[in-house]
Amino acid sequence: MESGRGGRRVGPLDTLGGTMDERMADSGGAEGLVAYADHEKTALGVYAGLIVKRDRLLHDLAMHGKDMGISVVCAPRGFGVSALLRQYVSVVQSDPARGAATYLDVARLDCAGVIEAVEAACKAMPAGSHPLLALDHLPRFDRDASERIASTLRALREHDVEAVVGCVPIARPFMQAMGDAHKVSAQHLLVRPDEYRAWARAFALSPALDVYELTRGVPALVALLERCVGREPGYEALDAGTAEILSDALVQMRSARDPLYRIASLMVLTGSGALHTFAAVGLRLRSGLMERLAHDWPLFGVDLTEQTYRCLGSGAAIRPLREELARRRPAFAEAAARMLMLSGRVDESVAFAEAYLDERARLDLVAEFPADLTLAGHARFIGDSIAEAGRVPRPHAHPGALTATYMVSLLTGEYRMARKMAAELGRRADEIRSAVSPRQWAAAVALARGWRTCSGIELPYLPAEHAVSASGEDAYLLDEHARIYAEIMGGTGPIEWHDVVDRLSSRPTSNAVDVPRLLLMADGCLDRAIHEGGGVAAGISRMEGLLKPVIERGLFALAVRIRMTVNVCRLVEGEPMEDERGFMDAGAAAVRESDQLTQLFCMVAEGWQDLIAGQAVNAQFRGQQVMRLAGSARTMLYGWGRLLDRVAHLRNTSPLGIADEAEMLDLSEECADPAEAWTIALHLSAARLDSELAAWFSLHKHVLLVDSIRPIARVAISVLGERAASLCRILPDRVRDAYRMDASGSGPDETLYDVVVSRERDTEMGQLVFSLFGGFQVSKNGHALTDSMWKRRKACVVAERLALDIGVFVTRRELIDMLWPTKEYGRARSCLYVTLSALRAAMGQHETGPQYLLTQGEGLALNREFATSDTNLFDTLAREILTHGDRLDAKQTVEACLKLEGIYKGPLQVPDAGDTSLFARMRDMYASKYVDCMVRGIDEALDVENLSAAGWLAEAALRQEPNREDLIRRAMKVYGLMGRRREAARVYQAHLGYLQRELHDAPEIETREMYERVVGPGKGELLI
Repeated sequence: MESGRGGRRVGPLDTLGGTMDERMADSGGAEGLVAYADHEKTALGVYAGLIVKRDRLLHDLAMHGKDMGISVVCAPRGFGVSALLRQYVSVVQSDPARGAATYLDVARLDCAGVIEAVEAACKAMPAGSHPLLALDHLPRFDRDASERIASTLRALREHDVEAVVGCVPIARPFMQAMGDAHKVSAQHLLVRPDEYRAWARAFALSPALDVYELTRGVPALVALLERCVGREPGYEALDAGTAEILSDALVQMRSARDPLYRIASLMVLTGSGALHTFAAVGLRLRSGLMERLAHDWPLFGVDLTEQTYRCLGSGAAIRPLREELARRRPAFAEAAARMLMLSGRVDESVAFAEAYLDERARLDLVAEFPADLTLAGHARFIGDSIAEAGRVPRPHAHPGALTATYMVSLLTGEYRMARKMAAELGRRADEIRSAVSPRQWAAAVALARGWRTCSGIELPYLPAEHAVSASGEDAYLLDEHARIYAEIMGGTGPIEWHDVVDRLSSRPTSNAVDVPRLLLMADGCLDRAIHEGGGVAAGISRMEGLLKPVIERGLFALAVRIRMTVNVCRLVEGEPMEDERGFMDAGAAAVRESDQLTQLFCMVAEGWQDLIAGQAVNAQFRGQQVMRLAGSARTMLYGWGRLLDRVAHLRNTSPLGIADEAEMLDLSEECADPAEAWTIALHLSAARLDSELAAWFSLHKHVLLVDSIRPIARVAISVLGERAASLCRILPDRVRDAYRMDASGSGPDETLYDVVVSRERDTEMGQLVFSLFGGFQVSKNGHALTDSMWKRRKACVVAERLALDIGVFVTRRELIDMLWPTKEYGRARSCLYVTLSALRAAMGQHETGPQYLLTQGEGLALNREFATSDTNLFDTLAREILTHGDRLDAKQTVEACLKLEGIYKGPLQVPDAGDTSLFARMRDMYASKYVDCMVRGIDEALDVENLSAAGWLAEAALRQEPNREDLIRRAMKVYGLMGRRREAARVYQAHLGYLQRELHDAPEIETREMYERVVGPGKGELLI
């Protein structure tokens, strides 16, 4: 905001012709005249609406003016009242039958002045032509003055003079005095859909604009859409116009002491909501008032049918207006924050409180809504509001503030603080009943039940109205979470969810964090993962998406629970573990909470994670520990530990040892424990004792195929791989896919080829792609950048050097040594600065857009988020092909090689400026890797008898390296299998000529033998 007179800060309410107080002071006079704004100096413009002719409204005025003689156009500023009156005057003046029409602006006249101006205008009008008198900006007068003006207008009507008056809704005494006049309200002045075509044509409005969302059809705002062709500054003008209209409406209501002022102010502060929330803050809404607000002031968006409101303008547009309101009326701001809280919009209330409330008001908000704020995850807001320094509340703090600190401490894992708060609340139990509402206290008690194993955090017992957890949706859901989680960890069998799912589906989701919902969602994922073993893939992505705001808000205990859940889901789905410390951190948290069941569960889950990573010894130790500590009574934990122990043993034992141990198994005893039955079945399968396995399965299939063991049995089968193949073969067809990680129920498997190229398919807007193979080229959003953008050769060299290792910082010294090795360092650094500026310009980098070039100290790098290169794709594919062969089957390897062949369009581009030794080395390295990959692909293609792919890869490799003998041998073999012996002979003879001519050497013995096997001994000359 700018400084006004005397250094005072000027707000949006002050732009309307002086400050609000000054404008109120200017409204002196016995008749209660209200001073209006200076209409010439506003963001809305003066007569923008004159560009579009309002035919519908003009026809309406002409028709009713002839019958009733007087029309009153009443609407807030920005609705085009003045424009309509001037258009009507112009229409009458152009009518040969009438001709006479006068427009008077009476904004700054008192009652006597208005009457005098009207009488003077009438005397100047010709008689007998049914002239028109238009009075614009009629001020608000008291009842007597309004009656006098109304009598004057009726006298004009008696003399066959038509009158049209423009005023704002606060001129209610005049509107009531003119009961016999035709009324045109603000609702009539809105731009209707059937009129919008003319407005769009007049102002050249973009069809992509969401017109009614941005303007609600207010004429002045529709005209401002002309500037909204991009992001800025067009929308700034629209925001300024919106704020101006709203601020003018509030100024008018306040000047008239209209009871709507407080209601409208709260609507501006809250933006939108339900009308019933006003009653919750002690504001009774009379039906007559609300009907008038909906009819006269459409910009507040009151819907009497739905009992809702939605104020015009976005939060950013009216933020200055809110600041001014909060500064002038702190009580309004406090009521608005409470309304948002009572509406369940906790995030909005916190943001509002941080922006507009003082320290005392924020503390009062925390004390009144401790549970609501905590369960929406606002730990930092609560801590900052309670204490001036640190997070430890003073002993004399409000019980509500102590309750908030207690709940936050549970969710952040600060259990020492939770114990301290529980003790303090116990000492002040008598104050809780009067200081904390039953619903808030019930939620706190229910949350504590989820941490019942943690010692010393018990809350004091209170009478029934505070102790019963049924008093509130949050308390009920938290109680259900405590019960469900205990049953899951205890392994008691199928979980009864009651009506939790229905309640969650109908629960509003207006906050980024909803602790009861998150806990129950995690419980649901755990339940499906442990008891069903499938259908949790969607839950993984959903929980991972919700984890970020939880961590950002410091809810570390909750974050650990979510991370553990995600890892369990990934475990049973066979997906890679991206969070390697998830189980470890959850186990450590369980130790602090004295939660032995969760600790054991994390131990056994971490054991399975170790086993998948190949750490069989660690896994077996964890399985034995869980079996010993849990005992057979804990069915789920004991079963997972038992299977882990046996599978780890089978993975770490030789086939001969497994077979010897299998011979010792007693298969005659009947087994009722599913985990034990599976350990024996897996052992028999690993020993390849198929007959014994078939007999065991036949006798125990009712135990082996129970649903409770299936999730971890799937993991065991996947970990054992081929050693569990015999068991997989004898599983019934109807359930076999349920026990396989690679079951095709969810669509075709994604190959390495698809994984790599997905980065190309999903190129984001503004993405730069550097191509260095076969020449240097840069494309942006799929379009190649023109050569004119790369006039500086050294800018291209810098770009190519950085593109070799995107995301890796290269020092300025290295670039200077490469490009200007002989120059003095200061001058070379200046040259580098110019080159980097040219590079940024060529890439289209600016302050508000993507930052392609990053700087860190003396280092420079391309931003991985907005840049990629074909060398990066090449490295990814080559690494998979050459180093992870055991992870890829032949088909995947061939597909990856074909993709690599498409990426490698030729040798790496070597610049023609500066020191190019690095590029030359990299060119040779990439060429060698390329041929290595092609050779690997040829071998895999031959193994699966895919001769067309083998031939394609061989020819691609020969184009780049025609004299590498291991490649020549494979090419001859491929040509021989394809029946193309002449090409095999041509390849060999060309290589033979190269050796004799350039190296004076002979081919290797293996090459000669391959040639004779393909072509035949002594047939080279004949075929050539």
